[in-house]
Amino acid sequence: MRGRSRKEKVSIWLSVLWALALILQLLPALPVQASADSGDVIDDAANGVVRMFTVYEHGIGRGSGFVVGKVGQASDIIVTNRHVIWDDEKNQICDEIYVVLDDESVYLKMVMEEDASGNLVEAGFADCQLHQGNNLVRCQVLYTTDEFPDYAILRAERPIAERSVLPLAETAKSVKRGSTVWAIGYPASADGIVGTTYASGGRIFREYWVTGSADASIISGGELSKYTKYADAGNTDVILHKAEINHGNSGGPLVRADGAVIGINTYGYGDQNAQEYSLSVWIDYVNAKLREMGIPFDTMSTSTPAAGENDPPAGVEQYTLVLVDEDGEEISRQEEETTDGYASFVLPDAPEKKGYTFKGWCKTPDGDYFFDADSTLNLYEPGITQLYAVYEKAEFPVWAMAVILAGAVAIVILAAYLIMRNNARNRTRQVPAPAPQPVPSQPASWPDTQPVPQPDPYVPNHPGGGYPAAAPASSAQLLRLQSVAGAFGSRRFSIDGTLRMGVDPTQNDLVFPQGTPGVSRQHCRLILRNGALWLQDMNARYGTYYNGKKMDPGQTVQVREGDTLSLGGQGQTFRIVLSSHAGNTAGVR
Repeated sequence: MRGRSRKEKVSIWLSVLWALALILQLLPALPVQASADSGDVIDDAANGVVRMFTVYEHGIGRGSGFVVGKVGQASDIIVTNRHVIWDDEKNQICDEIYVVLDDESVYLKMVMEEDASGNLVEAGFADCQLHQGNNLVRCQVLYTTDEFPDYAILRAERPIAERSVLPLAETAKSVKRGSTVWAIGYPASADGIVGTTYASGGRIFREYWVTGSADASIISGGELSKYTKYADAGNTDVILHKAEINHGNSGGPLVRADGAVIGINTYGYGDQNAQEYSLSVWIDYVNAKLREMGIPFDTMSTSTPAAGENDPPAGVEQYTLVLVDEDGEEISRQEEETTDGYASFVLPDAPEKKGYTFKGWCKTPDGDYFFDADSTLNLYEPGITQLYAVYEKAEFPVWAMAVILAGAVAIVILAAYLIMRNNARNRTRQVPAPAPQPVPSQPASWPDTQPVPQPDPYVPNHPGGGYPAAAPASSAQLLRLQSVAGAFGSRRFSIDGTLRMGVDPTQNDLVFPQGTPGVSRQHCRLILRNGALWLQDMNARYGTYYNGKKMDPGQTVQVREGDTLSLGGQGQTFRIVLSSHAGNTAGVR
């Protein structure tokens, strides 16, 4: 039976490509919670958040804070919660207060125990190592509340140039209920993700680095529920919202869509089994205290026009609409004089944004309000109105989206079926196998671009007495990779040519679970060349260890039977063994 003609095949493939193109065009129209511009602003705001770490007589404390001052200038002023820097046992300020700016300055050892659900949780402090350096900045307390509304103002021993200053909202009550707000900080539970847990002396311990780099902070978004008072905290004015916070988030900022801070993340609220809401203390308290102390800082604010000789004639009202960026800097200005009691302004770029909605907030002489508009904005209060806004794509009807996607998928399935049926009809046609190509000769050594450094054959604690005999070249084909500790238990893996190791499934042969502590996307690889086995570090962030010694970035060493290699420390450890050796062969391939 003959196959389909070229014309039919071309038609089928054109149908497939058309359907795929339609799907790709429709994907951006799916409803989203916030615009891309808003996401960029919040990501930038994370660079103004810092990790707080405290030491007192019988323990340590962790929390978050944020830098305030003049936007665009380095500042040494930090805002956090009072309870972050307070020693409750002695009822005084902690002995040592630090800002941690990287992920390798503070190392903790914590005692663990099982909770009612059988999960390991921290039960006590065992030991702490502080690596004093430029990334561990000590702070002193300039001001702290007695107890409520639970905030403190600190001064670092040097300006924190590694972080940006966050502008403060003029008032916390500047976001419409139901709008998205973001909590940014360093929950303590995130530190344990990269820790090592072990048993010793009848107890369980976990050791880990306290994260403090800018990209290690966690951003959580949720809708603002309401503004209220918290009776159990001295009737403090708080914001009730759904952005998730946890232990360690305390003292971090709650920000609105333009990146301005509206609150300090302080409390979790709910029953004993689950946190239902998060509570943030109003930023208004901090604004008032900073002004009282004479500390300069920037807010997202506007100024009202002053009376003068340039005022409009009696009966004529002057309206001014100022468009500002995320930092409050003026982008454009429109002015209109009218006796109608309102002024109508065409929103910037409205003609080019057909199909989008202009969303944002205004600060007017009489307060703040929010709006949604397609192309124009009517102002009913004379004076200067400051506008921050973002364009959001109008939501495509969900039912229509479902119908179109279903049709596109059906076309793809039909086209695939026709192609497979056509292939089945032509299976009897034998395609001559290509002539074997000569295999190019291998270089005498690998790699050939530079001399290969030879390791000291001494292997600590090796059963052969410290100096095992090097495996002959012909036996390298029998070497296997034996998992000693880590994600692969006691499995053994064959080494055929090149064995790439890391967490990226698209770049590796031995793929670690996502988030495996200390393992990079493409960490290292084993290479079998000319009867010899080589280990090459692929510039892994936490390093590759050969016989317990950290390799230089990109370094290549020759490995033999009995040698060990570890990824990022001792958590993921392997040993090179011969295939004939006895041992646990579960998972051997």
